[in-house]
Amino acid sequence: MSLSASEVKHSLRKTDFPFCAREALERIEKLCIASETNQSSHSSKPHHHSTNMELAKDLMAEFVFCEIDRRGGRRRCKLAFCKTIADECQPFLQRFQTSKPMTPYLFEAVEKLLRYLMNRCVKPDLMKCTGPKLLSIDTKKSENLILSKNIDIGFATKRLLGETAITVTERQKLEFIHECRSMLTTMIAKLQEKSPLKQKAVRGLSSLDPCVIQHSPQLAQKRFSFLLEELNHANIINDVLAENAKKEYLHFCNLKKSELQEIFRPCDQFSDEVGLDTIYGSFLIGEANYKHLWEVIKICLVLSHGNATVEGGFSVNKSLLVENMHEKTVIAQRHIHDEIQEAGGIKNIHISKKMLDYVRGARKRYHEYLEMKKQEKSEKDKKKAEKRKLDIQVKDLEGERKKLMMATEEKREAIDVELQELKKKQASLY
Repeated sequence: MSLSASEVKHSLRKTDFPFCAREALERIEKLCIASETNQSSHSSKPHHHSTNMELAKDLMAEFVFCEIDRRGGRRRCKLAFCKTIADECQPFLQRFQTSKPMTPYLFEAVEKLLRYLMNRCVKPDLMKCTGPKLLSIDTKKSENLILSKNIDIGFATKRLLGETAITVTERQKLEFIHECRSMLTTMIAKLQEKSPLKQKAVRGLSSLDPCVIQHSPQLAQKRFSFLLEELNHANIINDVLAENAKKEYLHFCNLKKSELQEIFRPCDQFSDEVGLDTIYGSFLIGEANYKHLWEVIKICLVLSHGNATVEGGFSVNKSLLVENMHEKTVIAQRHIHDEIQEAGGIKNIHISKKMLDYVRGARKRYHEYLEMKKQEKSEKDKKKAEKRKLDIQVKDLEGERKKLMMATEEKREAIDVELQELKKKQASLY
């Protein structure tokens, strides 16, 4: 029986659609041969090869378009899922990319991020635990995970996955969801491995989080005790300071709710425009009742100071560097760059007469600098030559001393031998 082009296309659109171009070409070739054989057996007219070629071209075009559509749909779904996860992680990364002390917020933020990811694939009854206990959940064990079909892949991914229903089979959908689960479990395992939730100091520093102090004062006091223990064990604070700071912190947490709200009013945990050092300093500095508490808080906030300014400076240095640039040139360019940034841009810099005079004398200072470096090099060479001369003299004297010591040692040994012989002769006379 002859197969038409539409019938072959329908065959290629079935669930056993080939997954690679080679398989598709082999199948098309077989279908064309079968079609040619059937037609030649039922007709005495010669079958033109061009007809088969047209059929093959038509089928190949159909395969290419279907394959592009299928793979493109899966790629869009993967990108949508990755974007869903990235959108959740991005605020966390942006919030902590600052020079302000942010470690007091780290415990709650990491727990929130970890819980968000685990809620997508971990069984709900295991998610009732708190904080550090989340780290003990092994996402590599299938018994701790929900079924693949129930994985939360996000609304955008679900919508795109539904739109690909024509070109993607149910089995392929399940494979994609399984890949999403694998990505989630790998990401969660890495967060658990590197998580700061393991550190007691991080949990203790969360006692300085304004939200914890205002809404869970007892939990804050417990965590502050952890913090004092860690600092005391590390010999950062002594026993007396730890005891006094604990009492003052207890008194601070027992302030009226309205007073605490007034103290922490400038603090917005979503923008963090005002640093904790500014908030605590404005209230505790100069207060005799909280001087020990301020000493501890000051140590903690200095230890948790961010490195965003330093890390940002690395990329600025990289953009300024050229080959064979001297260290002083890099420093000078960074000074200029920082001053321009401080002024708010080049257009905001005032060109004064003093600045113009200084620029006019740049060539003269450059020659003076070269002359100074030349003199320094000359003096350095003289010192090297003098040192080399002294080294030779010292080496010669040490050689002479060694020779004298060896000659003296030989003479002493000869005298000792002669003395022993005389003593033997003397003893024989008795």
